[in-house]
Amino acid sequence: MRLLIKNIGQLIGIEEKGTWKSSFPKGKEMAGLGVIKDAWLAVEDGRIADFGSMTSFPGVTDWAGLELVDAENCVVLPTWADSHTHIVYAGNRQDEYVDRIKGL
Repeated sequence: MRLLIKNIGQLIGIEEKGTWKSSFPKGKEMAGLGVIKDAWLAVEDGRIADFGSMTSFPGVTDWAGLELVDAENCVVLPTWADSHTHIVYAGNRQDEYVDRIKGL
């Protein structure tokens, strides 16, 4: 499957190319999300293949089997994952996550 999402109002959770940090965010750094405005995102076989701002969009050369989505003024969150607690733990860790974001 090939998917191209273009004209994304805000692509959240992804940093613009060339701005990658050398390590994963920790503590207070976790409170900020990377955002690319007016962006595009390419997906191949269920994985992010490429992305960037529309000003750097290289265009499409192979339209075969490509699903195109125009996400004008929409928000796309491609990197979010299900954070969960296993059933053997009867509580939740919601407060611990907030503490980590605050750098505690």
